[in-house]
Amino acid sequence: GQAKDGHLSEVDISDIGNPLLQNVNEYWPPVQIRFQATVSLFLRSSLDSNHIVATRHVASLLSSILSVFSTVGKLCGDFIYDRFQKEIWPNISKLLGHMISSENDEYGTFKQLRKRSSLMFSDTESLLLHSLLGCLEDIFSGKDASPLLANLIPTTGSIILPLLAKECNIGEKTMQLMKVLLRIDCDCMWRILLSLSGSEFPSRSLLPCPVPNEFKQQMPDSRMEGRARALIAFVHSLPEQSLT
Repeated sequence: GQAKDGHLSEVDISDIGNPLLQNVNEYWPPVQIRFQATVSLFLRSSLDSNHIVATRHVASLLSSILSVFSTVGKLCGDFIYDRFQKEIWPNISKLLGHMISSENDEYGTFKQLRKRSSLMFSDTESLLLHSLLGCLEDIFSGKDASPLLANLIPTTGSIILPLLAKECNIGEKTMQLMKVLLRIDCDCMWRILLSLSGSEFPSRSLLPCPVPNEFKQQMPDSRMEGRARALIAFVHSLPEQSLT
């Protein structure tokens, strides 16, 4: 079990038998605390135009911490998934929500989606977004991420969806992350991607509820439509997933 401070007990640590995991267990709490504090500092400083330089330095620190999480995720897999979900993801979602102005509903209306997809990002925000997307891609690409992080996929997909409209690095990085999410759960974003692609809904679809008419009436820009079509084609290319 875990001790109250979040560390594993000494008995559990000795049972791990892996020096790397023992080190991760020891140093994770201070890194997690530093990440949480730095996220709070970034959110405060980004709201003040007088702190542009400070915000740039804070974003750089956040990117460095995210690279640590990426490395730990690659090396330790399911050892850190529970910690990531409980301690890191809430702060990552705050950062993404702050920059993308994400709504609290599941997917938002197309009007909201179009507004979010037209947002312009500063160089500092673009750097941080690239780091956030890369970290999530590394974490979700882990060996045992499928069953342990599957519940985060719908929320993650809906938050990053507006970034499909972005050019170059951010848009392509979003595509890569979406493919990783779809490999785990190809149904989680099916309806919204089909709508964005401009495709007709199957007459005998197994959708749990009807799709609002506005999904078919308002289309975002052509870049997002093209990437949505590419993701739909990617879903069709995936091997059939087993029911669990």
